[in-house]
Amino acid sequence: MNSLRYDMLILTTSDDGKPDGEVELAFSVDGIALPRVGDDLYFTADDGLVVEVTKVEHWFSPNAPDVTQHRSITVVANAHWSSRELVQKLKDPAALKLWLAGFPWLRER
Repeated sequence: MNSLRYDMLILTTSDDGKPDGEVELAFSVDGIALPRVGDDLYFTADDGLVVEVTKVEHWFSPNAPDVTQHRSITVVANAHWSSRELVQKLKDPAALKLWLAGFPWLRER
């Protein structure tokens, strides 16, 4: 089965649950489909991460030094309130690396 790689950016939210635009977590996904704005993505493990997609960006860079960087897709999402504690924990690079290791289709950026 072919996969589609995209970068996942999860933005911070304020105490009232509104996004403030700062990237809190970032990782790459080898997915089977590209999510759409409004989709909920569930990364279930011991601690589940739930995010809502807010933007999908397509980047085209013909002058990039590496052919793999000529085009890319970035999915921007906000974490669900129930995932805030996990997101805070995953800000630690070692914790994020360990968490990503539980998902064969997720990678560090």
